[in-house]
Amino acid sequence: MHRLPSDAEAIWSRTGCYTWAETYANACRYGQFMLQQGVQPNRLVAMYMMNRPEFLFAHLGSWAIGSAPAWINYNLGGDALVHCLKVAEAQVIVVDEDAECRKRIEEVRDRLEGELGMKIVVLDQAQKGEISRMEPKRPGDEYRVGAKGKFPLFLFYTRSVVVSCLYGGVG
Repeated sequence: MHRLPSDAEAIWSRTGCYTWAETYANACRYGQFMLQQGVQPNRLVAMYMMNRPEFLFAHLGSWAIGSAPAWINYNLGGDALVHCLKVAEAQVIVVDEDAECRKRIEEVRDRLEGELGMKIVVLDQAQKGEISRMEPKRPGDEYRVGAKGKFPLFLFYTRSVVVSCLYGGVG
């Protein structure tokens, strides 16, 4: 198998570029962060995020702990948003710092926390700073033991339906 050099570019965005080594380190940090937030192996973590490097770090971080992301269309709001989160059965939602995303979440916060028992984590600059200061330690293999076979790689929710679901596990 051919491996790319760790210093080769893996992610390019308008906000910055990341090498494979930096992407791996950030995935490890985000995995540790998700564990601290209560994300459990073999469970989905909801991601209500725009297209930015942190979206990929969070996605890869969820795999690092044997979880999988439930991508929630960041344009959803109100009943459609609550419905998708209810179907996903995630206990934690990671929310983009974008003002409109935060506004839509705030509009249904009581329902998410009360009816669904969700923990809402906003990935703002302060939170990203805390994550970046974490040791990039790879989560142990024990977190990924059950994430095989029929466990999804991710689910994509839009307009109140599951659009895509890939299975195969992350272990």
